[in-house]
Amino acid sequence: MKNSIQLVILFTFFYLFVGAQSTDLAGNDVSARINTNGVLFMKTGVLNAGYEIPKNSGLNAIFAASLWCSAVDANGGLRLAAMRFGQQGADFFEGPYSLTNDYTNSSYVSTYGNSIWQITAFEIQNHITNYTSSGYIVPTAIASWPGNGISGAGVAQNLAPFIDLNNNGIYEPSLGDYPDIRGDIAVYTIMNDAAGLHTETDGDKMEIEVHTMAYQYLTNDYRNRTTYLHYRVFNRGTLGYSNFKLGMWWDPDLGNPQDDYVGCDTLTNMMYVYNADNNDELSSSGPGYGLNPPALGISSLTKKMEYFTYFTNGASFPYTDPLSAPGYYNFMNGLWANGTQMYYGGTGSPSSPGSTTIPTNYLFPGNPNIPYEWSESDTVYGVNQPGDRRGVMTLEAESLPSGAFSCYDFAVLYAREPGNNVTNHKTNVNALKNIAAIAKTDFDAEWTYNCNLYTTLGTEKLEESSIGLYPNPSDGQFTLAFDETLSGELLITDMTGRSVYHENFYNQNQIQVQLSEKTGIYLLSLSTAKGTIIKKISIQE
Repeated sequence: MKNSIQLVILFTFFYLFVGAQSTDLAGNDVSARINTNGVLFMKTGVLNAGYEIPKNSGLNAIFAASLWCSAVDANGGLRLAAMRFGQQGADFFEGPYSLTNDYTNSSYVSTYGNSIWQITAFEIQNHITNYTSSGYIVPTAIASWPGNGISGAGVAQNLAPFIDLNNNGIYEPSLGDYPDIRGDIAVYTIMNDAAGLHTETDGDKMEIEVHTMAYQYLTNDYRNRTTYLHYRVFNRGTLGYSNFKLGMWWDPDLGNPQDDYVGCDTLTNMMYVYNADNNDELSSSGPGYGLNPPALGISSLTKKMEYFTYFTNGASFPYTDPLSAPGYYNFMNGLWANGTQMYYGGTGSPSSPGSTTIPTNYLFPGNPNIPYEWSESDTVYGVNQPGDRRGVMTLEAESLPSGAFSCYDFAVLYAREPGNNVTNHKTNVNALKNIAAIAKTDFDAEWTYNCNLYTTLGTEKLEESSIGLYPNPSDGQFTLAFDETLSGELLITDMTGRSVYHENFYNQNQIQVQLSEKTGIYLLSLSTAKGTIIKKISIQE
């Protein structure tokens, strides 16, 4: 337990976590605590770290993590939703966004008061095999899956992704529909930032809805010690954002939290933590990893990192945790909490030993194994005092129009090479970078940024030649024409996987689309009972 935050959290614990639920995702050699209020890897009930790796070892590598979301609206106002430990309160709340503000509606509360669903691939396969069998009872995890929003509470029609056997857009597990999960085991949560005031950051509401799928694989390779995070962020409000930013914040506590260093790798879009020396000792927070402590990182698998910033627990302002919306926003934009510039070298502060006058977007991007590259342990740019580090990795800004959504994927990676010699803790950073590169390659081979809300299956094949697309190139207005009457879903994304258009259609021969997007190439995913067709269109302003 971290003494510096314990008392503050105890006073605010009741306020924030009443009704919040949690579960442990522990399908491989990791036990990861997932909470419904957006705080990941933190055991809220006992205020302890909740990312145990290896599982059942008593060793934890992360104390907490969460999303930070921000944008500037058309009037120049800052919109921000973020969580850390809940010291101030809450910015995110259980359940989906309600257009009618019916968060106290009895149906809403009974359905989404426990917005967490855990399910295994085995349960799904058993359902596929037996749902027509006499006496088969649909498991609760499948029966309660939030494929569709409830009526009468202002909730969106389609929520969690599912396989829709009869292509009617309705989640019907008794007819064979089932959750569309990733991995061998997954935990799904839904939260919004609009059900109450933002008492964690004092930021103005964004009116977003965030879906999280945390999932794991049970394997005999690096994935057996990896947790994946798949996020969908929906803009359910009326305001469109041209500069929406998403950051992944974390408080990595690699065993003993007081002797950590952090860094980033721009090639694999990863922030990481490693020990300052080769021995991670016992501390008041719990056991250390001992000799040859591991390296651990969070890598963005689909979007480019634009900034990596850090701060230290117990440091003086502006080098410590933010306490208001402008401070959060500054860290998300490569600045210290007070808005001052970060510089290459030293600690990133212009007054630190080894610092330069060169502004930087990435703190400690150098490899600690290579001299003259800027890392926390480099002797040329100044060896830093280790400490209890926190940090945020911000992805490149993108537009998020009203009604649109965007998808994000991360991998929490772990590396610990055999051996106990005095340099192994840095060697583990190299191993981690290699694993991050492999994880990216494997992810790209398996997933194609599929953000469909539901996927249809069918025996007849949808032929690409039966779908017309004109004009192409287009100024943003174009038509999809079908050789027959079809029902299904149209999803349009840019080349990073960001959703720019979504429509469910029924018994139609054509769809007319009007896009207000920048010049570029966009992917059209047309899903029907006969399959899915992907087409490209060029938008030229």
